[in-house]
Amino acid sequence: MPMPPEIAQASVQFMELLGALKERAYLQTHNQCYAMLRAVLHEYRDFMTVEQAVAFAGALPAVARAIFIEDWKPSDTPPAPPEPEAFTRSVVRRLSPHHIPPDSIAGDVFAVLSPRCNQARLSSAIKALPAELQAIWGGVN
Repeated sequence: MPMPPEIAQASVQFMELLGALKERAYLQTHNQCYAMLRAVLHEYRDFMTVEQAVAFAGALPAVARAIFIEDWKPSDTPPAPPEPEAFTRSVVRRLSPHHIPPDSIAGDVFAVLSPRCNQARLSSAIKALPAELQAIWGGVN
């Protein structure tokens, strides 16, 4: 079986994602972009069941998928998802004191990430999430 292009080009695709995030969020470094992406993905997954997280991860590009599951400690009963503003505050706390991200942090990450995902899997995964997580993802513009 030949290596899937998604795997063969994973590093290149990830650097393109970081570059797009840097431009969209007006960040200075790829390190800031990585930290922002990681904080948003980790915060988002913490409100998912194992089944939901696995489905969502399956839609992500290879390196983003690895970041999403990095250091994950699944819960049998994840906490109720917050409203979008509370979600953003939690992401900011994850990044403190390293840097202060823009208020649009989640929307920026999801807007850059979304077109790089497997669209059929992503649609299915998002529909299976609680309404609050759908609303956070839906803030993508």
